[in-house]
Parts: sequence; C-alpha cells; structure tokens
Amino acid sequence: MYDGWMRGRAIAGGFLLGLVALLAAGCASGARASRPEEDPSSLVIPPLGGDAATPAAPPTEPPRVRTALTIRARDPRMATRQPRSRALLMTEVKGLESLLAAAAPSSPDLPAIRRRLAESYNELAYTSSGPDAERARDRVLEHYVAIAAEHPSYPAMDEIVYYQGLAYELNGDITQARKSYLRLITEHPRSKLVPLAYFAFGELFFAEAASDPTKNDLALQAFNQVTRVAVADEPIRAEALLRTGETLLRMGRDAEAGRTFEALRGGFPESDATAKIPDGY
Repeated sequence: MYDGWMRGRAIAGGFLLGLVALLAAGCASGARASRPEEDPSSLVIPPLGGDAATPAAPPTEPPRVRTALTIRARDPRMATRQPRSRALLMTEVKGLESLLAAAAPSSPDLPAIRRRLAESYNELAYTSSGPDAERARDRVLEHYVAIAAEHPSYPAMDEIVYYQGLAYELNGDITQARKSYLRLITEHPRSKLVPLAYFAFGELFFAEAASDPTKNDLALQAFNQVTRVAVADEPIRAEALLRTGETLLRMGRDAEAGRTFEALRGGFPESDATAKIPDGY
C-alpha cells in the first residue's frame, strides 16, 4: 500500500513539474484566448424563475445562449443553487455594492461581503451570455482577486482560488486559469476541489489536442490524476473516466479505451457520463 501511495505521489509530482514548465514556457499564449464556437451539447442554465420558492422552468433560451461550461459537476455550486429572478439578483448586487462602499478597509466583514458579491455576480453570469456574461465574470474576478490579495488567511481560500480559475477559464483567459488551478493543487493539496482542478487541466489539454495531438498525453495524465485523487462516488470521477476513454480512442488505444468505458459503466451505471459512452463500447 505504501509503495502504491509513493508511486501515486511520484506520478503527481512529475505531472505538476510538467505543468510548471509549460506555464513558464507560455504554453497558453495570449492574455485572453479567442472564444471557440459554442457546442450545442453545452450546459444550458435555465432562466431564473419568478422567486426562489418556484421550481426552475425548463430552458427556453435559443440554442446560441449557452455557457462554455459543458459539465455541471465542474461547478459544485450548481447543485445547491436555488433559482432566483434576475431582478432579485440585481437588487442584491446593488445592496452589497453599497455595503462594500460603506465598509472600512479594516472591517472584518469585508471578505464576506466580497465573497457574497462574487457569488451574486457569478449567478448573473450563468443567466447571461456573450459580453454580458463576461462582464459579470469580470466582477467575480475583481472580488476573488481582492480577497486573495487582501485576506491571505481567508479560511476558504481553496474555494476562492478554484472559482477564480473557473471564471478566468470561462472568460477565455486560459493562462490565468491554469495558474489558479496549479496554485490550488500545490498550495491546497487536501482541498476537495483538487480533483476538479486536475479535470480542468485535462479539459484544456483535451480541447487543444483537437489541433495538436501531442497534447493528448497531457490530457490523459490529468484525467488519470482525477481518478487517483477523487472520492470513489464523486461525479467528476465518472466524467474523468469518460474523457480518459475518449482520449485513448484519439490515441488509437482502442482496447484500453474499451476497458475504461467498462469501468465507467460498472462504477457509474446511471451517470450522465455513462450515457455518453461511444456506440460500440
């Protein structure tokens, strides 16, 4: 058991060293990447309903109104989000902005106010599209960056770092997203969000591998790390198994891909990931 643990640590260490080298070499070029065409299978956030007690209505946005986040498990806040009207959110944001403006720089409430503002703007971003969503996430980042810089002892810093990375990624700033995910893995190795950070690296490499097949191996390493560190029944583990199989298929390793899909089917028979297993496997 100890030997296996040490091998896992060595594999993770080698992968992290590779990520550091890639970031130092500027593997993610440019401050903000151009946005890819939106995938029709992308996650659609339903429009917010009239009040928080009313169940969310079915999605009614036109197909073009979609977010870049295709896997719900990547943002655990979605599992607990209650639908609220846009008007209610705007009222909340306005009140919190006034509260922030009135707070003294030394106020112990400052990080909590900034966190609530970031979460409210995040909710607005998920109900918007295009420039509107990007502007909302810019405000999310403004408050996350301020918390990290001004309150380094904030107790949930791992969440700040991860959600900061997610906002950067959704806004197309891949370099800063990778830096945030790497910071989470290295500075908060015991965080429950570490598997999601590895998955984020895998997704970024998986997307790049469509035009640069050399990135398939990096994607595979990242997804393998997810399955090593995620809890057995964690939803992101199922998604990582699916992506592992898809990456292996790209690399021509069909037999390994088949075994991976079988493991996914056996471990997560009812998951969304299992439903996406390619025909014939």
